Amino acid sequence: MNNKTILGVLWVASLIGALYVGSSLKDPQLSSIQTPSTTSNTSSKRIAQTKQENTPLTTDKAKDKLSEAEKMNSAVSRSVAPVTVIGLANDLSATASLNVYSDYDNYKIVAEQWDKIKQLSEEELYELYRTLDENSEKGVSYQLSNMIYSRLADINPEKAMNHIAENGNKNSMYNVMNKWAKSDPFAAFEWNKLNEGSIPNNYRFETVIFQRMAEVDATKAIESIDNLDEAKHYNALQGILKTVEATEEFQAIASIMSLKQGSDRQMEAIVYSWARKSPQDAINWTESISDEDQKRKALSKIKQGWMREEPEVAAKWIMENGADKNRAIRDVINGWSWKEGKNVIAFVDAQNLDNKDQAYESLVNRYSWNNTDVARDAVDKIEDLKKRKKAIERLFRSLRYRKNASALEFLENRTELSAEEKATLIAKKKRR
Repeated sequence: MNNKTILGVLWVASLIGALYVGSSLKDPQLSSIQTPSTTSNTSSKRIAQTKQENTPLTTDKAKDKLSEAEKMNSAVSRSVAPVTVIGLANDLSATASLNVYSDYDNYKIVAEQWDKIKQLSEEELYELYRTLDENSEKGVSYQLSNMIYSRLADINPEKAMNHIAENGNKNSMYNVMNKWAKSDPFAAFEWNKLNEGSIPNNYRFETVIFQRMAEVDATKAIESIDNLDEAKHYNALQGILKTVEATEEFQAIASIMSLKQGSDRQMEAIVYSWARKSPQDAINWTESISDEDQKRKALSKIKQGWMREEPEVAAKWIMENGADKNRAIRDVINGWSWKEGKNVIAFVDAQNLDNKDQAYESLVNRYSWNNTDVARDAVDKIEDLKKRKKAIERLFRSLRYRKNASALEFLENRTELSAEEKATLIAKKKRR
C-alpha cells in the first residue's frame, strides 16, 4: 500500500470519529458529560437524588429549581439593602406591639430588627430613637428602647447613660450599666456617684459594678465603698462577695469590715456567703467575735447559708450543737428549702424532741403557703387535738386565700372539726 492510500484511510477514519463524538454530545443518553448547574447550592440535593434514580431533570423541575434560586437571590438582595433611619423607624413602629414571649415566631422579627440596628451609626441610632419618640404618644417602648440603647452601650456607654438620664426610657438604664460595668467598672462607678439623682431608686447598680470591680482589683473595690451610704455599701459588698471563693479572702474582707466598723448586716452578709463555700471555717471565725449578740447573729446567718448548700449535713450539725433542741429544730425547718419539704418531715420524725408537736406546727406555718402537701402531712402528725385544729385552720386559710379548689374538700374531710366549726371557718373573712 502506497503513501497516498495510507493517508486516505486515516482521513476517512478521523472523519467518522468526529461525526460519532458530535452525535453523542447531542444525545443525553449517549453523553456522560454533565453540564454544571447554575444553582448548585439550592439544587445539590435534587441533583444527588437524580443521579441515584439515573433519570435526567424534567423541564418543569428545572424551572422549579430556578424559581427557588431566584427567591434566595431576592432574599440576599433584601438583606444587603442599605438601612435608613426612616425605613427602620417605620418597621419598628409596626412591630412594637409584638409579644415575643407568647409567640416564638416573633423572635425572628426581633432578630432581623437587631441586625438592622447594628448597621446604623451612633448618630443614626440617636436619630432613630428621636424619630420613634416623636411618632408615639407613649414614647419609645421598653423593648425597642432596650434594643437601641444596648447597641449604643457597645459604642459609648457613658453617652448612652447621659442620653437616658436626660431624654430616654430609664427602664433601659440597667442594661446599659450592666454592659458598661463589664467593660470599665471604675468609670461606671464614677458616673454612678455623680448622677445619683437621675437613677431610679429601685436600681441597685452598686452590686453589678462592684462585682466587676472586684474581678479586676478586689483591694481597690473594697477601698471604693468607704464613702457609700449604708444601703449602697451593703449592695456593693454583695457584689464583691460574688467573686470570693477562698477562706483567706473571706477572712480578709471580714477583718477590713471590722476595722471599718461595718454594720451587723454587712458582717452577716459576709459570713452567709462564707458558709456557702466553707461553713466550718466560717463557724471557727466567729470565735473571734467578742460581742455575744453579734456572734449569735453571725452563727444564725452561717446556719442559713450552710442549709442552702448542704441541708442534711447542716441540719445534723445544728441539732448536735444546739443547746435548745426546740430552737435548733426551728432553725432547721426555717433554713430548709421549700422544695425539699418531704426531707424535713423525715428529719423531724427521726429527732428525739420533748415537744414534737411544736415542730410539726412550725412545719405547717412554713409550708402551708409554698408546699401544701408537706403542710397536710405535718397536720396529720400533730397529736394534740387543739393544736391540730389550729393547724387545720391555718392550712385552710392559705388554701382558700390562693383560691385553691381543694380548700373546701380539705376542710370537709377533716373529722376533727364539727359541722359547726367548719361552717364558722367558711364564714370567716378570707385572709392569708
